[in-house]
Amino acid sequence: MWFCFGWFFLYILTPRHVKKPKLDVPACTEVVSGPWSIYSCQTSTHDDRCLVIKDQRDGRLNVSCEHHDCKQKRAVMVNSSCSSDFTCPHVESIQSAAAPLSQHSSIPGLQEYKCSASVKENLVILQNSLSSSNLPLAVAVSPTMFCVYGQVTSNTPVGYCHVQVKDDSVRCCSKDCKTFFAKAKQHKAKSICLHVHILLSLGLLKTDNGTEADTILPSTSLDSSASPSSLEVQGSSSASISTNDDPALNSVSRISSISLNMKRSLPLHIPRAIIMQSHYMDVNGWPSSLAPSCTTCGLCNSTLSKERGHPGQRGESLLLTNLQPFRPIKILVKFCENPNCQAMHQVFPYDLGE
Repeated sequence: MWFCFGWFFLYILTPRHVKKPKLDVPACTEVVSGPWSIYSCQTSTHDDRCLVIKDQRDGRLNVSCEHHDCKQKRAVMVNSSCSSDFTCPHVESIQSAAAPLSQHSSIPGLQEYKCSASVKENLVILQNSLSSSNLPLAVAVSPTMFCVYGQVTSNTPVGYCHVQVKDDSVRCCSKDCKTFFAKAKQHKAKSICLHVHILLSLGLLKTDNGTEADTILPSTSLDSSASPSSLEVQGSSSASISTNDDPALNSVSRISSISLNMKRSLPLHIPRAIIMQSHYMDVNGWPSSLAPSCTTCGLCNSTLSKERGHPGQRGESLLLTNLQPFRPIKILVKFCENPNCQAMHQVFPYDLGE
């Protein structure tokens, strides 16, 4: 490129942009094999990935996808007792799953790894919990993505999550961690999660100066009895029921109410009569309040209390229908009078159409 300044000419050589070679990213990679298997499936052209869990341990095929949209779709089918019919593009891709690029089941140089004592203790607990189950600790599922085992939480119910490793950045995809750091000064990591520590201890990541890695971790500790295949929520005090000491969350009434609601389900295909009844009530008007019509407990057959407002409810509720959107309505509940049950009975709108 030439520039003219009076009698002087200046030639500036502009370097041409060189495209990076396209990486060979598998659409699906097997992470864990066996009756309880896990697959890492590609969800975008940027190598974003999700997990698909296939469980055949009880003789029945149970497949679930951890992608946000697929989880919502499967939740509807589970509530309609049609979970066996669930499928999605990610589930279909496991039929042609590729073998992992590399697999690591233990940390050979764990004692020499430079980190704090608490981090090293967590790494030892994590490694010991996997030694008896022959599950991998870290799996390379694509040229830029690793699937790493860590603490079981509500966001990672099977323990595994993805960690993206590029030439200039590292990003943990777990919602519990959100670790991200890059070579740029404005993207220095304030903390390093346990998943990234595992890759560092395995030598799959290199620090700039080889010094002790950042060891600031969440205050939650690992449970040595945690099972990799267990779906019980652990390590998340805000979402766990079994480990939370808050009496409001662990009350008899709450546990009984959850058991009662789990007995209810909606059909996958709503009958036409139910839809027409809903339209009829839209035209002729809905009642000013809704309350359960039952008189005995659905769990223990004990007598129910009188109608009362929903605990913690502030103001009126809103009814959303096609013809009457945002209609104020009062929702009433009944409680089981059995002190060992105390289940809260709520109105089930589907019953109004029967």
